[in-house]
Amino acid sequence: MRGVVVCPQPLAAEVGATILAEGGNAFDAAIAAAFTQMVTDPHMCGLGGFGAATYAGPDGCRHLAFHARIGSRATADMWAADCLGRLELGGYTLFDDHRSSLGHRSVGTPGTVAGLAALHRHARLPWADLLAPAAALARTGFPAPSYIFEMLGRASAPGLPSPIERMAHTPDSAALWCQPGRGALKQPGDHWANPDMAKTLERLAAAGLEDFYRGDLAEQIAAEIARGGGYVTLDDLKSYRVRLGPPTEGRFRGLRVCSSTPPGGGVTLLQMLHILDRFPPAVPGAPETYVLLAAAMQEAFAERMRSVADPDFAPVPLDDLLGSVWADAAAERIRRGTPLREAHVPAGDGTTHLSACDAQGHAVALTHTLGLYSGVIVPGTGIPLNSAMDNVDPVPGRSNSIAPGKARLSAMAPTIVFDGDRPRLVNGSPGTNAIVTSVFQVLAGVLDLGMSPAEAVAAPRVHCEGGPVFVEGRISQAAQAALRARGLDVRPFPGNYVSSTGRNQLIAIAPDGSFTGASDPRRDGGVAVYSRH
Repeated sequence: MRGVVVCPQPLAAEVGATILAEGGNAFDAAIAAAFTQMVTDPHMCGLGGFGAATYAGPDGCRHLAFHARIGSRATADMWAADCLGRLELGGYTLFDDHRSSLGHRSVGTPGTVAGLAALHRHARLPWADLLAPAAALARTGFPAPSYIFEMLGRASAPGLPSPIERMAHTPDSAALWCQPGRGALKQPGDHWANPDMAKTLERLAAAGLEDFYRGDLAEQIAAEIARGGGYVTLDDLKSYRVRLGPPTEGRFRGLRVCSSTPPGGGVTLLQMLHILDRFPPAVPGAPETYVLLAAAMQEAFAERMRSVADPDFAPVPLDDLLGSVWADAAAERIRRGTPLREAHVPAGDGTTHLSACDAQGHAVALTHTLGLYSGVIVPGTGIPLNSAMDNVDPVPGRSNSIAPGKARLSAMAPTIVFDGDRPRLVNGSPGTNAIVTSVFQVLAGVLDLGMSPAEAVAAPRVHCEGGPVFVEGRISQAAQAALRARGLDVRPFPGNYVSSTGRNQLIAIAPDGSFTGASDPRRDGGVAVYSRH
């Protein structure tokens, strides 16, 4: 077996596995699958997005951060007087004109193209070969799958734009998302094509990231953002750089866990695992198990709001946050039932993930996103722009306040678990702050509760980001009662498999090198595709 690709979009997973069969490695597969995800799931990710990857490669385990950056036209106090608050789930800032999540002012300097280009240094196949499948699919089109519309079918959270407001915000976005002449959104089964994006992918195949950040494409992107009063400039694009370095690292049940660096969600994930490591292995489905999981989430998210930020702008005390003193104290508070101050923490929702492994021991966990999606497509290019400003702190003088060049807080947590030097689990998820809680529960399910990969990604979930505890309908009444007895505000979701609790994409690697992939059933789609040629 050459390898496996797991992601929420079957066409993208198939492209990645085909690349493996053609002689590519896990990096080739991840890049090709990621570009195809942009075509097949255009609300969740895109050329104008951002993300992060944790990988095991020739230089060991590394973390590649390609977060969006706040534009140089932004100022610290520009939104302070107008913010109406935050949502309880996801922490999105609210404004009467939706400025932080819709339109040109919501856009941060995109990083996805730079991130995928940085991954390519470990790939085997030519860059152009990895963009070709996505370009062909964008040009010819395909019947739109149901998962594209899953988020758009939900009732909008109070204070956020409706789906039609977002998707029809600019003419090029409306042309892509709406039925011609009807002013209504397209539906599952409608023909879906994006010839403008196909042309742009073909340009990038020939010119590489230079065109996107310093060439004609860069000028088109900057001009469109300026037209709508946004904050990202051509100089911001020209100066954009990824961050590559060691991952954030911790231990759980004797295994090494490597995840994203600040301002990503890796610190919060590891803090949860470190708390859980101080308790005996839990019992699957038991009420006390859900109480422990929720309490660990509450502790870690409360600390996240205080301590995690872009390390270029604020010191992040990693040694303290990941040290035994912090975890011991948090575990003791949980044992005593000490209540914590609520802390609603920002993140981003319109996100996807893929996991890829090959027979040579390379592994890639890659999360990328458009945030909530700004509703802006650069005219004639098919490039959708992110809404990275949807979760910046509008109050000046704080660690996550607005500052040009800063990356906002993110929950992205692409994660690899090692047994010695051997990758054992490759994991990640979309799903706003539930990215972290999803990865946490899936890793605990496999390593602590003895679940198979398929059982772990499908198991009932709770989610707490410092405030209420949201629970899927499959969480037992006894468990919900135990959570309430703990003093927690329990909020049942009206569903049994709820995508707001994460959409996990997991690969387990056995000691003999065989793979088992599992894709979360919480969103229509999702598949593990194996390459055997």
